[in-house]
Amino acid sequence: LLAAAVLLGAGNNLWTAVLGHLVKSFPPGMRSEVLSGFGVQTSVIQLCGRAAFPLVEYGLLNWAGVADNLLRYRVHMAGCTMFCIYGTIALFFDRGSVRGAVGGSVGETGEGTTLTAAKHAQERSEAAEGNEG
Repeated sequence: LLAAAVLLGAGNNLWTAVLGHLVKSFPPGMRSEVLSGFGVQTSVIQLCGRAAFPLVEYGLLNWAGVADNLLRYRVHMAGCTMFCIYGTIALFFDRGSVRGAVGGSVGETGEGTTLTAAKHAQERSEAAEGNEG
């Protein structure tokens, strides 16, 4: 993550740094699902942001009486910052999920096996058996 922060400071994309962290943190058997889920999450967040922008803009202009464009844009950006702060605080209080059981990455145990990957593989096999019957 430190290297990602340095790259972000040099002007690289945040999503590239997040994807790099995800690829490193999850076992190979789960990477396609994790990356697909990440893609869906970012798409939903972008759609919600684009849908909320006109509503917030209308509210600021007509209900709150903020006529200055710069001030309205600052309010929009402050909303984005508040979500980032909330996410950081939520991750801080849920450190166990971020750090994993004993190992340094998500889903790792002290023995080097991944409980999450094993559980995921078992769910897949059970679902496949259910479809066959």
